[in-house]
Amino acid sequence: MFHRRKRNAGFTLLELIIVIIVIGILASIALPRYIRIAEKGRAAEAKNILSAIRSAQMRYAAQYAVYATGSANLDLNLPAAKYYTYSTSCATVTDLSATTSCLGTATRTATENPNMGSYTLNVSMGGRLDGDATGDTVL
Repeated sequence: MFHRRKRNAGFTLLELIIVIIVIGILASIALPRYIRIAEKGRAAEAKNILSAIRSAQMRYAAQYAVYATGSANLDLNLPAAKYYTYSTSCATVTDLSATTSCLGTATRTATENPNMGSYTLNVSMGGRLDGDATGDTVL
């Protein structure tokens, strides 16, 4: 008769170390990608509010033939900002035909956003949304 060895159930130390290393490698690849995707979701807040600011600026310009220099003059009822600080009209603009005129700005600071750095998104009269070099990766 053959004598069977009874193997202890469980994992060896080497198997556990290999599993931990594989999980660590996967996490190091997935975590930065997750952070970028989460930031794109947060950037949606800025895009929506900048769109509302642009629309309010256009209504103001239609009525007064200039853009508003501050949000107090606009008919805005914006929700409380979670991730950005907002301002309207980057400069006093009297040339309504200037399609590059900045109508609204959303700024995300590095303090609020340590993984992506600080950046700014701008919306112009033509509806173009742009930002600085760091923010462009979010758009």
